[in-house]
Amino acid sequence: FWETTTDFTTWSVSEVTDKAKQEEVKAEAKRKQEEVKWNKPCKTQECLKIVDEYLSNQPRQGNSLLRTYGPGSLDGGDCGELCEMTEPCPTDPLIPGCRYDTYDNSIAAIYLTKRGLVEEAKTILHSLAELLYPKSLDGIDAKLQHVGPSGKTVTLLAAAYSDVSKAKAGNYESDGIYDGAVDTGNNAWVALAFAHFA
Repeated sequence: FWETTTDFTTWSVSEVTDKAKQEEVKAEAKRKQEEVKWNKPCKTQECLKIVDEYLSNQPRQGNSLLRTYGPGSLDGGDCGELCEMTEPCPTDPLIPGCRYDTYDNSIAAIYLTKRGLVEEAKTILHSLAELLYPKSLDGIDAKLQHVGPSGKTVTLLAAAYSDVSKAKAGNYESDGIYDGAVDTGNNAWVALAFAHFA
């Protein structure tokens, strides 16, 4: 109420408490709405089909690996500009082409295998196998060659490939390579992808 003698607005304790409770109730209701919105369990295969479709629409490079970043990513939701999460392609102004990660392709192969999408998983695994087993050892440093139990020579995979040109096994510096680092984790995920498929 307005205090005429002091010329100030005075609030009673009950008014302030009531307003605070009303705001608290509104905030709780909004939080619950958001929770319901995001915590909808997939009772059917509907949610997984979204992932299936996304993977099937990803561009592929010369070795048939799935693209990791770039146009066509799903963004971050319906929150306007703040959710613009599309990664440009190419991602690095100094490196031509788009990125096709070994790790991401391994995880995609595992997912597709578990979903029973065997042909799709096989396409990725075939690509990875081509990049593991060189057709020729010419020009490949002996330190990079590993003879497996089958007697075939294996070269480990680079971290990421490019779509500028088709990559070759055992070559870590070419237009087909986006990131030529040979990492333990990436190659371990490839092994897991083959193990899940077997």
